[in-house]
Amino acid sequence: MLKRYNEFFKSLMRLSDLLFVSLAWWLAYGLRFHTSLLAEPEDYLFRHYVIAWILILLVWAVVFEALDFYRPRRLSTHWREVFDLVKCSALALLIFLGLLFLVREIVLSRVVVVLFWTVSLFFLNVSHLLTREGLRFLRRRGYNLRHIVIVGTADQSQRLLEKMESYRHLGHRVVAIVPMPETERIHVGVKVIKDLAALVTLIRSGRVDGIFVTLPLEQSSRLREIQEWLADEPVDLYFVPDMGKLARLQGNMEEFDGLQIISMRASGLYGWNSVLKRAMDLMVGAVALCLSLPALAVIAVVVRLTSPGPVLYRQQRMGLDGRRFEMLKFRTMVENAEGATGRWRLRGTASSASAQKFDSGFGSHAPGVFTAVIVSV
Repeated sequence: MLKRYNEFFKSLMRLSDLLFVSLAWWLAYGLRFHTSLLAEPEDYLFRHYVIAWILILLVWAVVFEALDFYRPRRLSTHWREVFDLVKCSALALLIFLGLLFLVREIVLSRVVVVLFWTVSLFFLNVSHLLTREGLRFLRRRGYNLRHIVIVGTADQSQRLLEKMESYRHLGHRVVAIVPMPETERIHVGVKVIKDLAALVTLIRSGRVDGIFVTLPLEQSSRLREIQEWLADEPVDLYFVPDMGKLARLQGNMEEFDGLQIISMRASGLYGWNSVLKRAMDLMVGAVALCLSLPALAVIAVVVRLTSPGPVLYRQQRMGLDGRRFEMLKFRTMVENAEGATGRWRLRGTASSASAQKFDSGFGSHAPGVFTAVIVSV
């Protein structure tokens, strides 16, 4: 029924909204200039308010239509509709004020404009709320229903059917279920169709308004097959993916120029996380440095007494985002080892004679062991 009269119903909603917008405009005008509720009215020209009223009707109609405000909202909540209403009204108001700025000959009271927008928002919200509740009342009594078919696995089809039964006021009535694969058994109180020809016959009879496909993500490729089944049949097609699996992966949905991107893992080194990590690094590093000072002092004395040259070795390293920093460590090779050999030494790189003896004790198969031990400290 809704499919047949949908455009007519949307036309009534458009007309109703324009009537309420007009009522809000002239009510704001009357309260400002023909009552003593507000401050003393300034001088005004009535024709300016008539021209502004015509502009308002045009702007509000174009904006609400451009943002698809009058789309079917059976699967939407009232608060979502309120949000869309505020968004459309705010955009329409900005465009209207922009036109007034361009057409400087029209002079309006700021009080009238503010009062109009507030009252129109209230009127539209109340009218849409009453319309939604009225439709729910009719749907509970079997009117204004949409007959749907569920295509998918047994578990997900059963879950969707239970949701539909719980929200009967939305006007969805399940007339049949098509299990995929066809061998699955479904224990439900509705008709089960396992023959493609029977499904096509049911759709062509005009008793089906929409099809809900409830396939797991790994079978989403079969959507193309289902679309080919339907061909040019005048039915709506909805895909109900099993987002529970994605939720368990803790992914976040993002949009990039119309492309949906699911972020499965993000670096925590940004924002407050980076500040906390830096503070933690400094605190833990300071405590560890204080606790290891005796051992560090002993190592520094050993290096200084057993080998000429500086105790500490300085070298540039690459850190986060490619930033360079200067690293300090105890010198474990002879001074200027890179310049003397032209390459990294593999043997005999201990910083003292005693270290070389310790390192050579492991034979040729364990070069630089002493170096690794000192570095790890």
